[in-house]
Amino acid sequence: AIVTRLITRLFLHDVRDFMFDAERRDRMEDTLRRRLMAGGGPFIVIAHSQGSMIAYDVLRALKREDADVRLFVTVGSPLGIEEVQDVLKAIGGPLRVPECVARWVNVAERLDPVALDPELKDEFARNRHGVQVEDVAVRNPDWQTNPHSSTGYLGTEAVRAVVRQVAGTAFTQVIARTVIVRDLVRDMENGHAVQRFPTLIQIDVPDGDT
Repeated sequence: AIVTRLITRLFLHDVRDFMFDAERRDRMEDTLRRRLMAGGGPFIVIAHSQGSMIAYDVLRALKREDADVRLFVTVGSPLGIEEVQDVLKAIGGPLRVPECVARWVNVAERLDPVALDPELKDEFARNRHGVQVEDVAVRNPDWQTNPHSSTGYLGTEAVRAVVRQVAGTAFTQVIARTVIVRDLVRDMENGHAVQRFPTLIQIDVPDGDT
């Protein structure tokens, strides 16, 4: 418990806001909740670090008819930390795979201090559809400098393969190549949840396409 409290204090400043400030927690969750409830699924939800707590708390309140989430991927997640679980139980009851989720893959680097307990399978019960957490250990490509790096996690074959697998069979839209410039990635990873970053999005549409 002492080690967990130390890790929480050093690495999880925003997590504390989620855990102990109900108003801020609701604001954090509102964007994802509104997007899912707007329809247009099926969905793939990929959540890193504190985002995995936000996504889990939103998803567990939804039934499958509310949102068809074919894949939920958590990377570098603090959901295994006892204090985090205690708060989630206090605000939403027992821990289990959300009913709206058809598959949950939890990916963790063993050196990631935020994913202190990298295995969730035995701590989150199956949902009524029989879905259980699949825990996957990976080597984050950025492990030497930042084992918690979100871009490092997203670059692992474990994450890319499961997304390709689900998107390839369940989705009709084309998944295009996406590039995020390195300085923006660095600013986002080192920033705070409430910060905004000026971003230019360029959509490259081949000639003749609409």
